[in-house]
Amino acid sequence: MSFASTGARNVGVPDVVFFTASAAGLMGYMQFEELVKRGLVPLKGAGYKTNGSLDAPVDWVPGMKGMRLGDMPTFCHTTDADSALMRIHLHQMRVVAGSKAVVINTFHDMEKDVVDALAAFLPPVYTVGPLSSIEAVLAHPAVGLFVTHCGWNSILETVIGGVPVLGWPMVSEQTTNCRQVSTAGNIGAELPQEARGDEIAALVREMMVGEKGIEAREKTLEWKRLAEDATKEGGSSCANLDRYLGIPMHFRKLLNKEWKVSPLGFRPIDMKESLVCSPKILIARTVRSLGRGLDVAGSLGAEVAWEFYTGLDLRRVIPYILLMSGIHGGGITRARGYNGVYEMTVESCFYRSRWE
Repeated sequence: MSFASTGARNVGVPDVVFFTASAAGLMGYMQFEELVKRGLVPLKGAGYKTNGSLDAPVDWVPGMKGMRLGDMPTFCHTTDADSALMRIHLHQMRVVAGSKAVVINTFHDMEKDVVDALAAFLPPVYTVGPLSSIEAVLAHPAVGLFVTHCGWNSILETVIGGVPVLGWPMVSEQTTNCRQVSTAGNIGAELPQEARGDEIAALVREMMVGEKGIEAREKTLEWKRLAEDATKEGGSSCANLDRYLGIPMHFRKLLNKEWKVSPLGFRPIDMKESLVCSPKILIARTVRSLGRGLDVAGSLGAEVAWEFYTGLDLRRVIPYILLMSGIHGGGITRARGYNGVYEMTVESCFYRSRWE
């Protein structure tokens, strides 16, 4: 739910999105806007479930091969691209893209291609899973197969238990999870949506004693070992959790930093005070209050575009392209200004003591 991020941003509090489903599910939701642009959504006619529309290839999704429209989260399976559910999910994905970090309940090895693809265009992505307590029944040696709707927690539980999956997805990103599990993960098979009793029996038999079941069981045990490694000290999920928890520590370092006077002549400000507002709001205030007649460092002039490096993650640059003649901002550690001829870098965080 995106309202928490919206509320946090309104008061200048850094927001982090915790996505409890799969990375593949998140990538699927991220493609809704592109599905509309490519004309795959809305679907034509009420018979789209049986007329082959859902078999349309969606082979351009980063990190996800062999996808079909029917494998995408079911909220895009609609004849109305402006439906409430479509609008909600489009809005939520824009909120995710604007967050300071994204934490996902998965582990890197299980969804490596998708996680790497998400990290290429989203804020820092941290995989910290599997965060799931295995049910005792799945850990029992007598269990040979798990028939599941492919909710993400169920998938993680089967991986932790080393049990192959027979997926029967119903709604949401369950379809995406099922496709990834049966193809990329190769730890199970998928039941048809309109499966007859004899079809179900045949698939259960194949997954219990057939070659496909043997291969899936071996692959699941491999994923089980990788999941255990990910959550051990030094594993990918453990290391990502440490990196994520290091964000507040980085802020504490900023709070304790002894700032020097900026070339622009602004006085230092207590970082604790500046963090109550977002950088963008504070920058806008400075433009209004200091923008009249100030020549930036005597060289850049008024038509200056600035790039601001935020204190949340120094590896990423968040550009606020502003026509302005001063800088200011909470949480900013570095700013680079240029007008096509001259360039100046300011490494501090300052503003005037009173607004004009």
